Amino acid sequence: MKAVTITREKIEDFKCENCKNYLSVPPIYYTKEHDAYRCGRCIFLKSDLGRRAELYERFVTGAIFPCMYKDCQERMEWGKVSEHEEVCPKLLVECPFCPKNRLKADSVQAHLTSSHDSLRFSPQLWNLDEIEKRTSTHFITVGHNSFVLAIFQNTECLAIGVYSLGKNSDFVFEVSLKSTSSCVTLYNKSVVPFFVHSECKKCWIATCQNTHHADYFASITSKIFRQIDTVVKKNDLRIFLGQSLDRIIISVNVKNEKKGEQDTNYEHRVLECQICGNIMSPPIFLCSSGHSVCSDCRSNNKRCLSSRCQNIKLRNDSLEHFAENAILSCINRLKGCEIIGFVKDIQEHEQICCHKKK
Repeated sequence: MKAVTITREKIEDFKCENCKNYLSVPPIYYTKEHDAYRCGRCIFLKSDLGRRAELYERFVTGAIFPCMYKDCQERMEWGKVSEHEEVCPKLLVECPFCPKNRLKADSVQAHLTSSHDSLRFSPQLWNLDEIEKRTSTHFITVGHNSFVLAIFQNTECLAIGVYSLGKNSDFVFEVSLKSTSSCVTLYNKSVVPFFVHSECKKCWIATCQNTHHADYFASITSKIFRQIDTVVKKNDLRIFLGQSLDRIIISVNVKNEKKGEQDTNYEHRVLECQICGNIMSPPIFLCSSGHSVCSDCRSNNKRCLSSRCQNIKLRNDSLEHFAENAILSCINRLKGCEIIGFVKDIQEHEQICCHKKK
């Protein structure tokens, strides 16, 4: 049977009522009132979903559809559109922190750095004994790749998800949870694609007014947590980290499995000062928002770059204990340096490391 080409003009009246894209990705459903369609890109939105539009699907079987991105000239058969759109060079990425801003994939990192640099992730101190729900969203960069990090907490669980902004299928992440006496590391967790409809930032912080999202995000515990690869029960953490979880340092490392590429030397990130970026040794301080600051920056009365806070008085006992006992690799280990040692030894070595200029 000869393939039928579906032009943009022909399908302008056949678009998804949620994402406003062409009905080119199955399965296609009617809404309950039969006054609109829902495409396969938005099938996770179960509210107001009616029966499947089988007649439409039979009609377009064998048809040739355009890509959803206007600058793309590619044409694909029905059933192959979704596969193309995931890797389309004209792909537009919606910024997770200002969703109306649609960006070309190669400009995402520059936008995040210039507009949202205060949201760049660094190891954080969390009180996991809190009863209140808490959400924290950040971004991480690895080479030219960008990722969204989401951390959720409720009374029973801690959940951490990493989402790729673009095609980053070779990446995984690991999570390190450190108390004053112990450490738990979760390895090789999946990085999944970021879709602004399913990973809606307003839903994350419970301020979303989109009625189509209401059912899907009704319960943080039962719904959102299912979308995240790393979910741990607090009672399980107490077995390894101690009964008190009020001072837990959360670190996240994203890396490319095939290339060995990662965001930075992982252990160094835990001890980086939020102001100057240098490795910290005791005494280590906390700003009022929980970010760690070295003694030099505190003495010089500098502001925390993440929270803009200048009230830096509390000591970070958990991180000081870690710094006194941690054995680190040289920050230049990916360039060939094999030196390891305690924090103060590594600080002195890195000043003269022969690999740092490579």
